[in-house]
Amino acid sequence: MRVDRGGGRGTRDEGTPTGIGVATGAVVVVAATLLAAALFPPGDLPARVTVVAIAVGGYAAVVPGLRALAAVTLLAALCFVGFLVNRSGDLTGVPGRVWAYTAVIGLAAALGAGHRGIRALARRRTGRNGPPCGPVHLGRGGL
Repeated sequence: MRVDRGGGRGTRDEGTPTGIGVATGAVVVVAATLLAAALFPPGDLPARVTVVAIAVGGYAAVVPGLRALAAVTLLAALCFVGFLVNRSGDLTGVPGRVWAYTAVIGLAAALGAGHRGIRALARRRTGRNGPPCGPVHLGRGGL
């Protein structure tokens, strides 16, 4: 935390605090878990893990903190095994092949974080905060 001597207020340089990122991600994971449970039958594990993985990947593409992303990815894996596979929150007595599905969630988190990193690198190289294509200018005649 840095103190602004002119205004006497503290400012945060880090962006979003990790706790806020984890709380937001937890809401996203719980919503994705409920959606997967509502859309697909209990035996359709590939479809259920896909819904959770898409949510985690989308979250990873926008959250700036890797600590928050790691916590949310772990929470997503535990929610998948505990609630979408066992349906009672129990994490024990699950065959090892079920835990292999959680690798899809981890892959989605890595891809989302990679996408975010590439976007940040492109912004630094171009010096713009907007999309890399820039503004569209139409001529006098329009389209």
